[in-house]
Amino acid sequence: MTQKADDDIIIGTSIILISIFTHGISAGPEGDCYSRIVASLPGNTPERREVKEMPVRKGLPLLEMCKKDARRESGVRNRTGTDDRLWV
Repeated sequence: MTQKADDDIIIGTSIILISIFTHGISAGPEGDCYSRIVASLPGNTPERREVKEMPVRKGLPLLEMCKKDARRESGVRNRTGTDDRLWV
């Protein structure tokens, strides 16, 4: 690699690490501040509405299809004992 490429990698990596570090430092206090603001809003505002918990994803369909194909080729069976169902 050239010196310029090495410098670019060092600078880019440094910026990313500094960004991660500063986000970690600021996330807690900013979250607390936002919580206090929302707590002071009237009960009928969208921020105060109760929401259902989002369902957890069971995996990416394409990834699951690849796993299924790999198991079928290797003869490995899933938890139900059949080859044609996805493991979740």
